[in-house]
Amino acid sequence: PLFKTHVVDARGLEPGSHTTISSALAKAKPFDVVMVEPGTYCERLRLDKPVEMVGRGPLGSTVVVGTDGPTIEASSRIACRLARMCIEQRAQGDGGAMSGAVLVKGGALLIVEECIISSETGHCVVMHGAESCGYILHNEVHHGKGVGVLVCDNAKGVIEDNTISCNGRAGIAILSSGDPL
Repeated sequence: PLFKTHVVDARGLEPGSHTTISSALAKAKPFDVVMVEPGTYCERLRLDKPVEMVGRGPLGSTVVVGTDGPTIEASSRIACRLARMCIEQRAQGDGGAMSGAVLVKGGALLIVEECIISSETGHCVVMHGAESCGYILHNEVHHGKGVGVLVCDNAKGVIEDNTISCNGRAGIAILSSGDPL
């Protein structure tokens, strides 16, 4: 096959599976799929190669929790896809940076579909910088301390068919020549 599927199971019950998403991403080659079984994964993930990361099970049963910065960060001129995951940025101690639970920067392209995204410390989704682009499609974006979806510093993107509610600041904010549809 042209690509491989890497299974992540926090319980370690599935033979040959990874117990962390980070270990699956480290083994993944470009265009591989990381299939994440239901469970809670306390990790900060940096997407630095083109991969697809998909949660299995009912929506909301695959949860990625990050502290002290973005839970999921895509950068370095790559294209990735996240689907069917609950992505949470939680406070540790006095809070944290307003970085965004999901951060798209450095010319990355990130497709986020059918996810539930929240942030106790900052913005839920941030698209930042020239040539950065986020496709935010069919998600629930809620309970951000800051903005639900922030597009800034010449970033582009598509924000379509999302439920964006209960954020501390604007649902969607476009700043510094951000240019979403």
